[in-house]
Order: sequence, then structure tokens, then C-alpha cells
Amino acid sequence: MLTGWTRVLDRDHWWGDRTARWAFWLSVAIAIGCAIPALFQAFSQPYVVQDDARQHVFWMRRWLNPALFANDPIADYFQSVAPWGYRSLYQIGAWFGLDPMVLNKCLPIGLGTISTVYCFRVVWQLLPVPLAALSACIFLNQLLWIADDLVSGVPVAFIYPLFLAFLDYWLRRSRWGTAGAIILMAGFYPHGVLLGASVVLLSGLTRAIASRFSQHPEARGLSPLSVTADRPLLPNVTAHSVTAESWRSRWLDWGDRPREKWWITYQFEITILLISAIALIPLLGKSASYGPILTAAEAKTAWAQFFDVKPAWAYWFKHRRTGMIPIDWWEVDFALPPIALTVLFFKFWWRRDRLPLIQATSPQIVVFGQLVIVSLIWFAIAHLFLFRLHLPNRYTEHSLRIIVAIVGAIHFSALVDWGWRKTRSSLTTTPSAPFRPLPRMIVILTSAIMLFAPFAIAGFPFTQYEIGQHPRLYEFLRQQPTEMIIASTIAETDNLPSFAQRSIVVGPGFTMRYHRRYATELLQRATDVLRAQYTTDPQVLAQTIARYQVDFWLLDRQDFNPDRLAKIGWVKWFRASADEPLAIAHRQAIAQLQRGELPVTQQRLDRCQRFTDDSLVVLEAKCLQNPDKT
Repeated sequence: MLTGWTRVLDRDHWWGDRTARWAFWLSVAIAIGCAIPALFQAFSQPYVVQDDARQHVFWMRRWLNPALFANDPIADYFQSVAPWGYRSLYQIGAWFGLDPMVLNKCLPIGLGTISTVYCFRVVWQLLPVPLAALSACIFLNQLLWIADDLVSGVPVAFIYPLFLAFLDYWLRRSRWGTAGAIILMAGFYPHGVLLGASVVLLSGLTRAIASRFSQHPEARGLSPLSVTADRPLLPNVTAHSVTAESWRSRWLDWGDRPREKWWITYQFEITILLISAIALIPLLGKSASYGPILTAAEAKTAWAQFFDVKPAWAYWFKHRRTGMIPIDWWEVDFALPPIALTVLFFKFWWRRDRLPLIQATSPQIVVFGQLVIVSLIWFAIAHLFLFRLHLPNRYTEHSLRIIVAIVGAIHFSALVDWGWRKTRSSLTTTPSAPFRPLPRMIVILTSAIMLFAPFAIAGFPFTQYEIGQHPRLYEFLRQQPTEMIIASTIAETDNLPSFAQRSIVVGPGFTMRYHRRYATELLQRATDVLRAQYTTDPQVLAQTIARYQVDFWLLDRQDFNPDRLAKIGWVKWFRASADEPLAIAHRQAIAQLQRGELPVTQQRLDRCQRFTDDSLVVLEAKCLQNPDKT
């Protein structure tokens, strides 16, 4: 039964094999099957948006209605930091009248399917075994759908199909395919370019070292990515034959060898590196209008909470922004089997004579070792130049998911094949006929549980879709002029640009502290709004309304409870340190309410009310400024 799934097929003519076709179409079906529940959830109600899309997509509706978000610094900022490829894709959809929010919900099914197809192709280059390719695609989809990257439809979602495409074309030595993948990564998720180019560079260095130290001239110039079982990287070189003296003699003999022009030997690698460098040029100085990027030294005082991670080791391994390991791996147990299989693979690689499928695996699998090395290097560099290269975990979490899915699947299929071969003896040695198939049934059942049990876990796939709880509020605000601006201090503020399609003064979900001027401006706005909402001075409230041209003020009736205000997440959401003006204003407002002093907004609540929905109240700003004239 499993024999056809674990046999090694032809790498180039696999489509003629029925089992291989079954493995491919099952992989595609699994990718689509993982995305369909998310698709149903996305369109289950009229007001649904993915968490990250609230920041990275809302502003794109400008293309459908140029009057939306006019002179909105939040929309301007997120438009300026959007990569050109990501921006262009959504803009093309808008040209055809497609709402960017609708396109955002449809993208994950396409991105997941493309990722799966390229994952299948990569595994087939390494080990053309149907079970290996299928299990890699299953592991990949499980790892992608326990995180909120792919489902977000924002730039990070594109790293998986594009980087897997890069690996596929790089393994196949396709110059145009590799270059195309690099250019697209620069347009959607530039971190992938640094990883891909570093893999190319490290591969070239490995190739050069192997070439120069080999005793055999024919091995010089041989790429590790073109090595086969009958043409090893270093012919006749064993661990026992490589001594310090032999390495020294080879190094001294290097100058006596006839040299070929290195730029010809490494023209493929040089071409890809040059294309990578050119592709990254447009990103230099991007968003410079928002001031220089925050340095690590400045962040320790201006953003102290970023470093306040306990226990201390979590900052390096478990933190959502700075940890080496994907955060979801700490929260979901079913990621453990492929992780364990990947770690143990390297042990069995050196004893691969015991596992035939590992022995049949192409030495091209060294590319994943290289990817681990370059990921860790960029992780360290990103920590050293914190924020200059964005966030450190962006250089490890995505590559680790790909590595674990593919390497773990190859090891898994090798173990299944080994177990299936071992059960052959039971068919002849087991005296009782009814128990003879039992060992093979155990192999099949164990394999099926490891592959498919995670799909039955409650909550899978994880989407982090935000469902609007106040549709009447959104409809009321959408009936107002497009240029209107809303001020508020409640969590619902983050949903208004997406659901009501109206500008806000500030929202905690839109504060990015990486660019100084933008961060300073939004923190000032947050402080001003908080002070104005709880001030007892009508002049302070009127000045804030005039400064930010506020039309409506959104309140929750419970905002004036000091105990609730003490627990409000406004300060925490903005990650304000205790000595920052926002935190100080928050403490002052609590003390004021505890003294029984009524804020101006509370005094004029009933007079200026224009809409109410449960405990939420919309106040007219003009009335708050001049209640006697309304």
C-alpha cells in the first residue's frame, strides 16, 4: 500500500506516475481546504477585517474614492511604507473596481496554493518521493495557518510563495526564475532578498572552497547544487584522509594550479547578487520624510517597554518582534513533531545508510543548512542595528517554518519507509494470520495521525479576523461627509477607518515607533486626545478640537469610571513608558475622576449626543466647543 508512495521516481518525468499526480493534487486540495474556512469567516458578516489589514489596507480605498482619508497622516504614512509590488497589486485590483478589502480576503487562498505548489517542486528536487512531497505540503500548510502571516494578505504574506519560488529556481539553476523571484521579493517583502542573496553568496563561497581544496581538477568549479550521488562534491576525500598537513599542502599548491577566470565560473551567483543589490536600491531612504529611524540607544529611553521582556531569555527566543523562534510554536503543541524530525534529521544524515530515503536525498539539501546560517547571521545583525533592518525575528521565523516543513517531511517519509520495510518480516514470522497485518496497520495509523491530526484542533485555521460589533455605528459614520475626522480613546477606534471609511485623529493600532517624526506626532495626538477627553477646562477641549479639526467625538459611557480608566489599555496599547506625557496624562485623569471632578465631555454628554449604540455615544465636536450655539 505504501510502497508506491515511498519509492524514488524520476525528478524530471514524474507527471506520468499516478501516485505522484495523486500526491500533487492532494497537496493542492489541502492548501485550498485550509483556506476555505478562513474565506467563509472573512465573508460571514459585512464588517470583518484581518487584524494586520486594518493598518496596511484601509488607505487603499483612496484609489476607489480620492476624497477618502484626505490629509490623513496615518493613511499617508502606511502608503509611504508599502512596498511597490504590494502596492501595485492592490492598485491594479482597484483599477478594475475591486475593493482592496475584498481582494485582501481573497489573497490567502491563492498565496497558500502557490506556496504549496512551489513547496512540492522544491521537495521533488531533493527527494522525488510522493510521500515526502505530500507530507512537506501538509506540514507547511499547518505551520502557515497557525500563524496570522499568510491570512493577513499584507506584505509578510508574500514571503512564503516568493521565497519557495526562489528556492525552487535556485535548486534548478534557473537564472531567469531566480532573478524574477528576487525582484518580486524586493517588491513585496525585501527581507527575503537579503536572505536569498546571502544563500547565493554562501553557496558561492562553499563552491569556491570545495573547488580550491579538492585534489581533483575536475571538481573545481563544481556547484554544490549540481552534485549527484554518483558525482560527490569532494571525490575520494574522507574524514580520515583530510589532515592538517593535507589541507596545508593543498593550500600551498593552489598557486601552481591553472586558474580560470573566476567571474566566468561564478557568473550565475554574481548575476543574482547584482540583481539583488539593484532591486534593493529603491528601498534606500524610503519614508525619509518621517524622520530618521529610531536607534536602539534611543529606544531604551523612548520605548523602554520594547525591552521589558520577562524572563530575559524570552527577548531572544520567544518575543513576537525580537525572538528567534516563531511565537506560535510556543503556543501550539502540534508544531513539535516536524520540529523534532528536522532536528533529528541532521543526526541521521551522517548515518543515512540505515535509512534508504535519506541516502537517496540529494546533497542539494545543503541549501537549508545555508539558509539556517544566513538567517541567524541576519538575526544577529538586525539586533545589532535594531530597527534599521526592521525587526530581528523577521529574518528567522519565516525561514524556520519553510525549513521545518521540508526537512521534517523528508525525515518523516524516510522513517515511514524504514518502518514499512521492517514490517515485511512480520508477514512471514508472525504465527497467527490475523495478527500479521498489525505492524503495517500501526505504521499507517501513526503516519496518518502525525499528518492529519492537527487539522482537527479547535480553532484551526487561526485567522485573527476582527468582527465589527457595532454595525449601526459604522453605518451612521459612513453617512457623514468623507472629510470628517473622529477622536476617541476606545479600542473600537482602530476599526473605524476600515468599517466606517473615515479618518481618525489617532488609534493605538496605527502607532509605529520606528520613524521618529511619525511616532512623535501620533504620541502627541494620543496625549492631546486623552487630556481633552478628561479635562475640566472647556478651552483645552476646544483647542484640541480646533487643532485636529475634529467633527465627532466617540465615547463609551463607562470611560468616566476611574476604576475602568485605570484598566484601560490606551497607555498599554501605545506602549508608553511611565514617564512619558501620555502615561502622566492618564494618571492625572484617574486622580481627577477619583476626586469627583467631572470632565467637560461628561458634562455635555446628553446635550451634544448625536448617536448612541449600546454604551457608545457619538458627540458633535461643534457642540462640545460651543454648547450654547447648538
